[in-house]
Amino acid sequence: LPGVIPGPPKRQGLWVSFEPSDPTLPPEMALIDRDHLVTVPDPPPGAQLTPWEARHGSRGLALLDSADATLALPDEASLESQLAIKYGGQEEEDDEASSEGSVDLSGGEDEDEDEEEEEEGEGQAEAAAEGGGASSSGAAASASQPIAEGSLVQFGPKGKRRHARVEALGGEGLEGGSASLLVLEDGSKQEVPVAQLSPISEQALELAARCSACGKAEPADRLMLCDNFAR
Repeated sequence: LPGVIPGPPKRQGLWVSFEPSDPTLPPEMALIDRDHLVTVPDPPPGAQLTPWEARHGSRGLALLDSADATLALPDEASLESQLAIKYGGQEEEDDEASSEGSVDLSGGEDEDEDEEEEEEGEGQAEAAAEGGGASSSGAAASASQPIAEGSLVQFGPKGKRRHARVEALGGEGLEGGSASLLVLEDGSKQEVPVAQLSPISEQALELAARCSACGKAEPADRLMLCDNFAR
């Protein structure tokens, strides 16, 4: 078989097969320059032949001559027309069957996706409804929950509310008693009348968190917090 030997300069070569004396070993292939090869005459009658010569005879020796021949590219248009004449009807039926199958499959997939989206939307709506009910019930429960040591509370006017944890209760009753608070925003301690405190749940406290520096940053699950958050 012809081949190209990389240069510079590039040279034409031929792939030559060398058969080892041991028939169990595979032949060795080498690309040799055409100028370094010579043709040998046919062996005389009765001469000992190599296994390759015995298998291929004079056809193997003619491979060198075939290397000079230029192989023509197949005429694809002619081949396609011949295939169309031979298998035209069958190919059209196969194409129609495959196209129908693909339409059915794609249609089924679209319907499955639509059904999944509808089910997902319904599930999210139900979860939102359940979450809303849970939050409202949680708020009602926290509002009715009595204030005790360790409770989370809020105090102050609307818009400037502060949040704290009750460390100790003093006095008797909600009207005249006071509470020692640990303010969560700055870590300070204050004494505040119990009547001015309202309980708050941990979830509501997280949603009400604001940056003490800018006063605008919401919790991390809503917005990217500023650098001053929680300082």
